Amino acid sequence: MSFFTDPSNTLGAKILEVFFIIMGLIVIYTGVRNLRDRSNPTRYGTCMFWSLLGVVIAFGRWIPATVDGALITLMAIPAILRRVGNGKSSVPGKRESSGNFARIGMRIFIPALSISVGAMIGALIPSIGALAGCCIGVMASAGILMALNHANTPRVFLDDSERLLSAMGPLSMLPMLLASLGAIFTQAGVGHVISKLAGGIIPKGNVTIGIVVLAVGGVVLVVITLLNVRERKYEIGVLTAIGITKAKVVAQFVIELLIVTMAGIAIGVAGGAAASVPVSNQLLAQQISSQESQASSQQAQFGRDADVPGAPGQGGGPNGSSGSSDGLDRQAQSDSQSGQPDQKPNGRSAQRGQRGLSKAVEYVSTVNATVNFKIIGELVLIGVALTLVSALVGVVAIVRYEPLQILADRS
Repeated sequence: MSFFTDPSNTLGAKILEVFFIIMGLIVIYTGVRNLRDRSNPTRYGTCMFWSLLGVVIAFGRWIPATVDGALITLMAIPAILRRVGNGKSSVPGKRESSGNFARIGMRIFIPALSISVGAMIGALIPSIGALAGCCIGVMASAGILMALNHANTPRVFLDDSERLLSAMGPLSMLPMLLASLGAIFTQAGVGHVISKLAGGIIPKGNVTIGIVVLAVGGVVLVVITLLNVRERKYEIGVLTAIGITKAKVVAQFVIELLIVTMAGIAIGVAGGAAASVPVSNQLLAQQISSQESQASSQQAQFGRDADVPGAPGQGGGPNGSSGSSDGLDRQAQSDSQSGQPDQKPNGRSAQRGQRGLSKAVEYVSTVNATVNFKIIGELVLIGVALTLVSALVGVVAIVRYEPLQILADRS
């Protein structure tokens, strides 16, 4: 319980730890359920895999690292031997699914929306964070599902979770393994080495990379245009059959592409201009909160105003520190005896109250952003150029279509 009572841990970290415990218990339930399923030919290996994984997820913070490593090694044995599988599972029938859809309808998207809303609210609160907000949104979505359909009991959620995990099998560990690999690479400094190599191969401001990116964007637009023309082939046949010239059909497609491009640029610029400042300030606030929490933790562990032996300005050790103090006392006595007025402490003695961790830090608390219309104009020109290039491919495809052949081929 010391983790939850420690004031240096943020509320978001405590919420995440609670959800890790819940997820671990669900994984352990998956192992126990597979063990009781006699139709599963690999039920013992499956139970071993899921149970050990659940213990590591739920209680890994309080288990020593060596024990965690041993549990993960044991957990990998049945997966390597292909002794992890699933038995029979009860899935909703077609009639039940149709009845649920008729009763709930499009309201089924409300729980999914609540997850994203929870993540956004958590991102706006520095002490909680987006991940903890997403977990809260998941719990809210479960409550909404139970309200929409009273048949959704906690047992239903457990069984559905077990069925999903059993269907995925050991592959469900892939995201966790990738995250662990990323942490190992970060500690080893692999990213820094790769960035130096990439910086040596691709200098900053290289025009070639920009050309490659634009070429890839053009290829994507060309593929989208070809798929659009292919799907609307019969529409083209009908238009040309009733007397519309191919030039007008081509103009229609080009105008549609330009409208979509301009709308995308407008939405992107407006969204970026509106969200850049608040998002940057929230990220900055989270970083400042993390730094302040780390500083307070260091202060609690080492003491900000403590006289640390060997600190700068203390003579290199305990003896040096006491000798310096005695020297200052003797100097003060001699000054008082000689009748001289008190003098301001010199720079070295003024630093005596700023030892150890007591450095003053000024954080950047807000960020301002302005819209550069020159950049917007360049984006518009690039978007129009890529649109026209992709439209040329659509023009060639449209010109090649013969209306009678198109209508004759339609089933």
